[in-house]
Amino acid sequence: MALANELRHAGYCPEQIDATATVTMELIAAGWTMTGIHLDVVAWVPRAPQCDFIDAAVRAKTSCSISRLLHAKVSMFAKLKRRAAATPLSREQSRRVVMQRLNNERKPTMARNAGPVGNRRRTTKDQ
Repeated sequence: MALANELRHAGYCPEQIDATATVTMELIAAGWTMTGIHLDVVAWVPRAPQCDFIDAAVRAKTSCSISRLLHAKVSMFAKLKRRAAATPLSREQSRRVVMQRLNNERKPTMARNAGPVGNRRRTTKDQ
């Protein structure tokens, strides 16, 4: 939530943030103690450059109230996910798309629940 807030303050609207926390516990004299937290963060933020995303992630990590409360070291790996570019169509695929669009344009328009335009059945309401 802190990362989403930092990104919004920077003027971006994150669409998805996936975070995984790995906690390190150690047995010390006082008993089992949380000594570290590692965060793996992958986010999709439209139009956000990598540098602004990393800045927001670092601000969120340093201002984390949980790590201050637990006195744990926090490490983080943050990655900005990009949408994959569309793969170009082959000649054959392109030809099929064009032919399908042409065929769709040639089909007669159908009136709502009435069959082809001009061949509409008369109902009791029409009489």
